[in-house]
Amino acid sequence: MFRASDELSTLSPDSIHTWLLLSGYDAVPSEDVIATWDWADKRDVREWAVRVHLAASDNPVKVPDLPKVLTEMVASQGIRIPQQQQGD
Repeated sequence: MFRASDELSTLSPDSIHTWLLLSGYDAVPSEDVIATWDWADKRDVREWAVRVHLAASDNPVKVPDLPKVLTEMVASQGIRIPQQQQGD
């Protein structure tokens, strides 16, 4: 059974950091940076990273656009996102 505490634990900075690493995203922020994000940003980044990871294994998964918090980070650091990591 799903519990609210399960949702919160999957939004921990270390969990999100791991999902970003698994997604192949080149600009993975530190856990300290992730800890400063609000709940909605953490949720959106986790959702994006999980879907990118699943899509890389030829699963029929729709990948959403890069979350706003990552888009802003990318823009400020001049990092280019490979086409396959952008939303459909």
